[in-house]
Amino acid sequence: MTLEKSINDLKNNSDKYYSYNEANTKSAVIERILFDLNWNTYDANEVHHEDSTGKGPVDYSLRLGGKTKIFIEAKRVNENLEKHEEQLLNYCFGKSVDLAILTNGFSWWFYLPLHTEVIWQERKFCSIEIKKQETEDIVNNFEKLLEKENVGPDKSLNNARNIFNEKKRKAITKTKIPEAWVNLLNKPNEKLIDLLSNLVNEISGYAPDEIDVIEFLNNQIKTPSQNLNISIENKQLKQMQNNHYSEEKEINCEYGGNVTNTEPVLCIFRNEKFSPDTWRGLYVELLNKIYSENPNIFDKKIFKLNTGKRNSHISYNISDFKSHQTPVVIKNSDIYVDNHFSAKDMFKKIKNLLNLFDYSLKDVIIRIKPK
Repeated sequence: MTLEKSINDLKNNSDKYYSYNEANTKSAVIERILFDLNWNTYDANEVHHEDSTGKGPVDYSLRLGGKTKIFIEAKRVNENLEKHEEQLLNYCFGKSVDLAILTNGFSWWFYLPLHTEVIWQERKFCSIEIKKQETEDIVNNFEKLLEKENVGPDKSLNNARNIFNEKKRKAITKTKIPEAWVNLLNKPNEKLIDLLSNLVNEISGYAPDEIDVIEFLNNQIKTPSQNLNISIENKQLKQMQNNHYSEEKEINCEYGGNVTNTEPVLCIFRNEKFSPDTWRGLYVELLNKIYSENPNIFDKKIFKLNTGKRNSHISYNISDFKSHQTPVVIKNSDIYVDNHFSAKDMFKKIKNLLNLFDYSLKDVIIRIKPK
């Protein structure tokens, strides 16, 4: 019978085995699993029973090449194993055995007894629970830690140490996460501010003001003395304390707010920055850049922005414009465009322009300020 079949049988017939005493547990469960892991349970030189340790006999001593590799202390099914842990480890100290197992047939607890850098209760690195765990996981752990072919070259011991170290790493880092979080909030850390700002931008399409991000992080610490200690000497934060600068904000063209009585101070179009003075200048500069990227289709598309005679603002002929209009020519083209519109209308035309040429509304980021 293979190990997998044995595990499934134990799972499916656990009630029967739970009535066994210690002797029957050993013969019907523990030795059966050892046999499936290729141990010769009939050879006392390989599976030695009641081996003397100097502090009492251990139930099984697994030996290869005349050397003791593993001690196994066995109890009856349903036996509480915790009260036997120290006893097993004491057996191992006297014989310098690197790997030990405490089992009642259904629970298999694995230890590295000689890891003296931790207290003995922490030397358990793996637990196999036949009733609770998946068969595949059980088989995998048994083979890594107890299969005869892995025990011989100490591969199982190396596997055990790797599992122990990973468990130790996880335990230490888990306890340090809250401490690291408090330290992160209490110390100047532009990376945290940038990370949160970028996430807000991804979710909403708008970049938050940095001062708002800092205020939010401050509020996450309930104790006032634990507020973020962001240095005011930071040049950028100095600017943010300036009333004029604090009123600036960055938007993209998904912005649904009112831009009336604002003016642009910076624009980023597909990672290229420029500094327009007015909404009119911004609109014309975007037309220039979009024309340079789409010269072959620009003429065919751009006139679709004319929505009727009263709303026509693009033409080949400068004489088509009325006296109150202020047409300018799109760079490197013979197309004129009127830019005599309000901030609100200019922003709308910028959106339409981006949609017309299949750009994302997020491709244009504008920093605006009140007039």
